[in-house]
Amino acid sequence: MNLLAFLVAFFATLTTTPIVKKVAVSLRVVDQPNQRKIHNNPIPLLGSIAVFLGIILSLVISGGGWAVLEKMSIILFVGTSLLIVGKNHSISSIS
Repeated sequence: MNLLAFLVAFFATLTTTPIVKKVAVSLRVVDQPNQRKIHNNPIPLLGSIAVFLGIILSLVISGGGWAVLEKMSIILFVGTSLLIVGKNHSISSIS
């Protein structure tokens, strides 16, 4: 069961990361290089969304369906809140 959860999360994240990257680049949600940063090219900032989707999908598919999500509702609420706050911070610090 744990191997299935890992594989689902891994492949879901692996497949959604390029999609999220394209969305981030098209929406210009990227970190631009400057003198304080070590990267030379713009870096997309929405990658955590792909990881979050992989975790949620893994919980639903391998952990007993929506019942698991109900049992973990507080953890999922906090995780979703942190994701939203982090993304809002990333987006607002760009403009």
